Amino acid sequence: MDDAYMRAAEQAILALRRAEVRTIAFAAPEPGSGTSAFAALAASVLARSGQPTLLVDISRTPQDPTGGMAWIPGQEEAKLKTTRTRADFARLVVQTGADVRFFFDNAEWFRNVLESDLSSYDYIVLDLAPLFDRPDDTVNPLAVAAACDALVLVCRRGGLTKERLRSAVDMARTTGARPFGILMTQGGYTSPGEEIARSVRKLLFFAPWLAKRIGRRARASELLD
Repeated sequence: MDDAYMRAAEQAILALRRAEVRTIAFAAPEPGSGTSAFAALAASVLARSGQPTLLVDISRTPQDPTGGMAWIPGQEEAKLKTTRTRADFARLVVQTGADVRFFFDNAEWFRNVLESDLSSYDYIVLDLAPLFDRPDDTVNPLAVAAACDALVLVCRRGGLTKERLRSAVDMARTTGARPFGILMTQGGYTSPGEEIARSVRKLLFFAPWLAKRIGRRARASELLD
């Protein structure tokens, strides 16, 4: 993660702290938006500020390797399956599957897990599956988000339409989730300014000094960002 991602995570955490939320769900409208990376980064920022933080991974499918430390809802207490990470926060991986995912459709049950079984943590960050185009055997992210204090949508810049984003927000509110904000990830995004700079380098190969000058101005333009 570069400095831009770290700054975005820190700003998001500052806003979430002011809102006095404890359980924070991260989900993307579409796959490939960098949700897991941002959730882990947010958990790291919280933990390194000196507050006990837990990252709950509920984004997996039953086929994903989880080892012997995954939590199976309905069989044992979640706190017994938490592990420590090098980034100072604890981690809980949820074992998903047909017999498990329906537990999370009961928002009151999962909220009780977060508030009682996992009460020793000041903050709980949840990494959820995408809202759209997700595998059928993953846990419904909106059901989990409905049990949390806030939902942060992680969107890939240049890869999501306004209509799709609006639909995601509307779905979240309808199911009882609390959309808090939107984080934009680059995810391979190339700004118009960068595209112009690249084209100019090719067209003005005989005048590299001019190509560089035009390229710098295109990259610096707020309209072409």
